[in-house]
Amino acid sequence: METSNMWDLPVEMAFDQRKQPVPPVLVRRSPPSPRSGGTTLAANWKVCATGRDRVVLDEVLSLLRRASQVVVFSSFLLSDSEVQRELFAAASRGCRVYGLISAEAKLDRDLSDEDVFDAKTAEAHKRMLDEFAGRMVIRSSPSFHAKCVLVDPGTDAARGLLLTANLTTEALTRNEELAVRLNATECRALFGQIRYAIWELAERELLGKGELDRIKPLGEVALPATDAVIHTTMAGRCHIKDAILTMIRTAKQRIVVSSYGWDADHPVVEALCERAAKGVVVTALARYRSVATSAMLKMRRAGVELVCLPWLHAKAIVCDQDSMIMSANLQRHGLDDGFELGVRLDQSGTRELVKLLDEWKGAAAWRLESPATLGEVSGDVVFLGPGAPPKNLDGIVSIKPVVEVALDDVVADCAVRLDEARHDETVLRREAEKRGLRWTHSIRFTYRVRAPRLPANAKPESNAEDEKTRVAGAPRVFRLSDGSRVVGVTAPSERDAARALANSLGLKRVLVAETSS
Repeated sequence: METSNMWDLPVEMAFDQRKQPVPPVLVRRSPPSPRSGGTTLAANWKVCATGRDRVVLDEVLSLLRRASQVVVFSSFLLSDSEVQRELFAAASRGCRVYGLISAEAKLDRDLSDEDVFDAKTAEAHKRMLDEFAGRMVIRSSPSFHAKCVLVDPGTDAARGLLLTANLTTEALTRNEELAVRLNATECRALFGQIRYAIWELAERELLGKGELDRIKPLGEVALPATDAVIHTTMAGRCHIKDAILTMIRTAKQRIVVSSYGWDADHPVVEALCERAAKGVVVTALARYRSVATSAMLKMRRAGVELVCLPWLHAKAIVCDQDSMIMSANLQRHGLDDGFELGVRLDQSGTRELVKLLDEWKGAAAWRLESPATLGEVSGDVVFLGPGAPPKNLDGIVSIKPVVEVALDDVVADCAVRLDEARHDETVLRREAEKRGLRWTHSIRFTYRVRAPRLPANAKPESNAEDEKTRVAGAPRVFRLSDGSRVVGVTAPSERDAARALANSLGLKRVLVAETSS
């Protein structure tokens, strides 16, 4: 029978990759909490999240149905058929309907560069505007980004909603968005601001299908006074930005902020980083978008906890007991220019907002991290390289602590130099790459270095006289079929003798001879 494996060398080698540098990553949070619906809301809610429960969409429709004199709406995009139907119905029963849109702006300006928000939404928006022509006063400007619905704002029955959502089906039923119910006082105050935008800031008016004619400011509506509850970005005023900066800089314990858009060099982002660096607990909720990655990383590196949701579009901030919901993203366009609206909440409204933001945070499937090395992160991740994150988070990688890999046996060149046949680091790295294990903390490779066997056709080199004096089992010289000479050995106990014989004769190889029992 063949010589046993007592000659073979078992090898176990750990290949440590934990110090390998890695780019920033999205890390899957496990397990995220389920997002609750809005069906348990109190009837008198102040703040509500959009969703498939349709609470916000139904509130918009209810407002429009109750209008008896005037309807005012503002939305960057408008493509929901139910909202369209109720706007037509209000106009048909004699209500004056005024709308602010951004018809001439690029329709992708407010859309994620990674969204599957295809041309049909833009086309629905355009078709709806054509239907509105001649029935409503529709005015437009590239600066219009505010989102609200107001009914009968000049009466005691004034009611409305300030929204972070456009009046599209996706925004009102799928996205993470917020709505604030406005009482009569708030509704009238907000109408004072939007009335100025309608007559003094609009640049075009929809006069016929596809006809957006240029218009001039009316020049008769005075810029409204500032308001303690309703804040704006408008006509050079930056009340939303000023209020947010004050809120952030005076926060002592906790800040929670949500935004779709972020500018890394904006004073608001810098203020958030400063407060986090000074020990205030700052949590940011964002959508994973490549254009926002630099700002998100800046905040994370400053100590801000940053979680990501796939459809988040809500803009809100809570600083201790103070809070605001607004249409403005935390970037220059929105906080420094454009037309935006915001509402400061009382303590009750703040509690409702905090509950919703905490629910979203718990439901967020991903968090942003900026590790220096691979060893600092584990689990499912998405690497954020140039142009990242990828669409729909393609390329999820699972980082594991340890992976066992059994390699094929290696046959050594010489039975007394098995160590020389061990794999070096270059070979192991190549094996790791081949198996897709680049992002594993540690790989435990196992294999055997096998001693080379003497071919059956090898001929011993000896004469009759040598055989008389030869000790049984001692190493001996063989000649192979290619003419080369080697030392043959049968047991590990002969290793030293075989090495000495090979050295004395200038031979480089020792092979294991087969024995039989």
